Amino acid sequence: QRAQRTVSRHWNRRGVDRTTRIEGEQDVYPDVALRWSGQPQLLRGMFSSLGLTARALRARQQWTTPSELASASAEVRRSQQWSLPLSANLVTAWANVALSGTYAYSRRVDSLPGSVAKGRTSDLVTDMSKVFTLPQSWRLRSPLRARVSYQQTLAENFVSNQAVVGARSRLTDNGRQAFNVNFDTDLSETMSFSLQGSRVGTFDRNFNRRIVQNILTAVFQMQFFAGASK
Repeated sequence: QRAQRTVSRHWNRRGVDRTTRIEGEQDVYPDVALRWSGQPQLLRGMFSSLGLTARALRARQQWTTPSELASASAEVRRSQQWSLPLSANLVTAWANVALSGTYAYSRRVDSLPGSVAKGRTSDLVTDMSKVFTLPQSWRLRSPLRARVSYQQTLAENFVSNQAVVGARSRLTDNGRQAFNVNFDTDLSETMSFSLQGSRVGTFDRNFNRRIVQNILTAVFQMQFFAGASK
C-alpha cells in the first residue's frame, strides 16, 4: 500500500562553542495485505459466507550520535517493529450465526548502547451474534438480539545486557481479559430493553497482582414525544 522514508538532522549544543549533529532515518516498508471472501463449494454445508484478511507491516528507525571523544565510535540506536494482523468473519449455514475474530501480533526490538530491549504485544477479539425469534404471544416489536464477545490483550517487555549472555530483566508483563454477553430487544415503538453481563480481569505478573470485576447491567429505555413546542 505504501512506502515511506524520512531523514532528519538535529543539532545539540555542547559547551559554549560546540555542536553535535544527530542523524536520524526511518523506513516504512510497503504493507502486504491479502483479502478473500466468497462461498466455498466444499464448505457450503457449514458456512454461507466466509471472509479472511491478513496483513504484514514492518518499520525501521535509526539514530546516530557522534561521540565527544575523537577516538570513540559514534552512538547508534536502532529500532525495528513488525506487526501481523489477521481477521476472519463468517456466517454459518445452520442457525445463521455470525462469527468474527481478529488477532494482531506486534514485536519491537530496540538496540541501545550496551543493551537490547525487546517487546511484544498481542490482541485477540472474538465475537458471536445471533438473532432469536420470540413467540408471537409476547407481542414484541423485534426479535431478541444476542451477542457474546471475548477480548484478550497481552504485553511483555524485556531488556538484556549485550555483554552478559542470558542475562535478561522483565520490565513489564501484564494483560487484560474481558468476557461480555449482551441481549437486547425492542418491546414496542417507544420502548427497548437490554441486559448485559461482563467479567473483566486485569493482571500484572511483575507485581503479582490481579483484579477481577463482574458487572451486570439492565437498561429499560422509553421514548416519548410531547409535541411541538410553542
